[in-house]
Amino acid sequence: MSTLVTILIALVLFGVLILVHELGHFFAGRMVGIQPKEFSIGMGPVLLSKERKGIKYNLKALPIGGSCLFLGEDEENKASGAFNSAPVWRRVVTIVAGPFMNFLLGVVLIMVLYMGLGIMQIQPVVDQFNDSDVFAAGNPAEEAGMLPGDRIVGVNGEYWGDLDDQTIIQNVHTALSQREGAPVQFIIERDGEQLTKTVTPIYNAQDNAYQIGIFFRNEIVKVGFFKSLAYGFKDAVGAIVTMVSFLGQLIFRGQGAGDVLGPVGIVNEIGNAVQMGWGYVINLAINISLNLGLINLLPFPALDGGRIALLAVEGIRRKPFDREKEGIFHLIGFAVLMLLMVLITYRDIAKLFH
Repeated sequence: MSTLVTILIALVLFGVLILVHELGHFFAGRMVGIQPKEFSIGMGPVLLSKERKGIKYNLKALPIGGSCLFLGEDEENKASGAFNSAPVWRRVVTIVAGPFMNFLLGVVLIMVLYMGLGIMQIQPVVDQFNDSDVFAAGNPAEEAGMLPGDRIVGVNGEYWGDLDDQTIIQNVHTALSQREGAPVQFIIERDGEQLTKTVTPIYNAQDNAYQIGIFFRNEIVKVGFFKSLAYGFKDAVGAIVTMVSFLGQLIFRGQGAGDVLGPVGIVNEIGNAVQMGWGYVINLAINISLNLGLINLLPFPALDGGRIALLAVEGIRRKPFDREKEGIFHLIGFAVLMLLMVLITYRDIAKLFH
């Protein structure tokens, strides 16, 4: 994969993530009655610009950010639809919508991944027999007459064939633990027939569980819309919890600083993902989108979280901040972020040369 193609894919990916984020601000603002004034993708010099219905749309040279400016956002303006004259809750909704759209995009991409490429799932099917030392004296399932390919559909006369695969596997583990080594009658399906095999589990001290000496089969299964939707929210929440934990370690203990990537490092990771397949690219896009949403909610100047924090204080004290001081506050935060970006980029480039 050439460097140019990798950069182009990275630009498209960054562009989509930024576009989704800014569209969240744009549409949320319009929904609550706040009028957008300028919508930009990128930073720096303007490459293309077009005005439509009083809103200026810009495409800028540097694809590392974007903005959605609203009427009266940077100055006092009492006109209808002005940002700073709107109630605090409307401004909070407008700002939160950006990170929310990144979280939602992460869920949608997870759904695309599971519906299009599938998810690796354990099936209640015998894949192979366990030949570890625990079963050196004899494998219970093999001695009972089970064969690779047998599908477990019930235990002790209770039929589970109508249940989903993960529930069947969980029921098998539960039945083995409850029997505590007593013989278990497994109902299996083989070549369209139902058979019963009586297996006596063996206690595995290392795993602290009763086992019958089999490995279940792993298969890639395409998931339907509603199930992928549930998986999407579940996996997104799990990923965000992991990211929050990482940020806590980074901020309060300084751990994991070497794992933080800037634009150059991310482009390099995108190149690696493209070489491995589009599934890896989608997975990387999921992580970047969720990270973008989470980072933007940090209560730091120039980030959405910093603006929300100021609005919370404004709501409590029932008095707006001085707009000039607020602008300086965000300008300082933006300068610090740019400095961090430069330092991380320098480190990413140094890593590439190493």
